[in-house]
Amino acid sequence: MNSKHIDKEFENFAYNIKSLRVKNNLSLNSMAEKLKIDESTLTLLEKGELPEEVTVEILFLIRREFGVLPKDMFGKIILWFFVARRGALLFL
Repeated sequence: MNSKHIDKEFENFAYNIKSLRVKNNLSLNSMAEKLKIDESTLTLLEKGELPEEVTVEILFLIRREFGVLPKDMFGKIILWFFVARRGALLFL
């Protein structure tokens, strides 16, 4: 796997982390609590940086809290559409 592919996957992950937070109307602090990380760590993730303290546990917490599979966090951009007050996932 080349570095451009890895960079794109992490870019998708960073975008999707923020997208999940915004879609669920969560503050940085609330989202960080759900993911068991510091608010500063979440801020770095949303900016596309990978802090050393982030572990694979975050993927399991995202799955539990938001129902999004780990592969979808990296492989696709998640867009949210709202129909009759119900969110629907669209993967690109």
